Amino acid sequence: MPHIPETIGQKPLSFDAPDQSLRANRIDLLKSFTRLFKDDGCPEDKVIDDFMRDFEHTKLLNEVLGDMPEAKRKEVLRGAARCHVASFGRGRDFLAVRNQLHLVGQDCVTLFGTLPASLRQTMLAHAYVGDRGQIVLESPDVGLSIPLGRTLLGNGDGALTTHEVRELLMFPENACHWRLEIFSAKLRHFSEGALDAESCHVWVDLIDRYIDGKPIVEFSEDKGVLEALAYTLKKLAERASVLERREEFPISRMLTNSAEAYFLAQDHPACGAALLTLATFYARKLESDLAAGASTLAASVLARDALQRWEDGRYGSAIGSYGMAMGAYTGSGVLQGIRSAPLAPRSGVVDEIVPLPTLVEHTSQSDFEAAWDGRWETTKGVRSQSVLDLRVLEIERRFAKLTAKPSESNTSN
Repeated sequence: MPHIPETIGQKPLSFDAPDQSLRANRIDLLKSFTRLFKDDGCPEDKVIDDFMRDFEHTKLLNEVLGDMPEAKRKEVLRGAARCHVASFGRGRDFLAVRNQLHLVGQDCVTLFGTLPASLRQTMLAHAYVGDRGQIVLESPDVGLSIPLGRTLLGNGDGALTTHEVRELLMFPENACHWRLEIFSAKLRHFSEGALDAESCHVWVDLIDRYIDGKPIVEFSEDKGVLEALAYTLKKLAERASVLERREEFPISRMLTNSAEAYFLAQDHPACGAALLTLATFYARKLESDLAAGASTLAASVLARDALQRWEDGRYGSAIGSYGMAMGAYTGSGVLQGIRSAPLAPRSGVVDEIVPLPTLVEHTSQSDFEAAWDGRWETTKGVRSQSVLDLRVLEIERRFAKLTAKPSESNTSN
């Protein structure tokens, strides 16, 4: 039978090498192919096609597949090849063009289910976030990669257990930060459109499996983790909203949970911003009552934040929250005057209406403006002194620079 080509972008490897077994040779061939994707590499379509065609004949996974019937063995190996290619951004593009990316989810379940429990545990423990946000599980012995698929996060045969889901999302990557935090950080640097629909679905499903219907307050007591959760959900919702099949995503739930997580992390401006994004989402669907509710809650959160920041002497950020609050009050008033379109029939959990969390008591616009005006007047002297202090510091800084120049000149002489 043919095997993986011995020349994949590098000098041919010799099967006759005295210090290298056939198995080690095959592993080297796979690693050679993998290196083509590293550092934004872009292997040609023909190279990927050849790899996928030839991999179904490899004996690299003989120990795992055992005495599996030949037809089933080839099917698993074809899926394994797709999984490995889909572990890289360039490979995902390749499969998407050929309408094969959607097959990877089932391939992942089939292949992962053939692995011994000890190897599964090792791969989950060393999972990493890929260049398109995909979660990659890598076999440490042969270097074969598997991108986590949605089917593996379901409730069917071969799906991850609750413990495995928790380990995958919350255990530290490289003993540093939780994978959710790693993904949140990478999201800030991804180019527009870098996340494909499948990667978005996987992260949404993974978070949903972890939450399992429990209140967001039970997700974590760690402020950093809550901020990562909030940011991730908001960015995933924004990405999903521009996808062709955006109705498949629970966007209202994602934004609602994001707002609550931000609130629990004590980032009230970000909480208000998430609620305003939710209001915009509802408004675009002509659900003005729901939009007005989200905008009203945002206004109350931001109003209280503005007043508290003023009390703490953080005048600049207080004014920022004040501006956001007034914008939310205005938007809420406009939305309340618009008649909502009849709600379309809803089914399942994807498009469900999620009740807004009770974050703060309602603060009317008139009460907020009265409280704001009172604080503005009583702190006029403090604000003036703060401005004067800043001016004095600036003058001292400039004077220090001027006096330092002659001494620097003398030193150089």
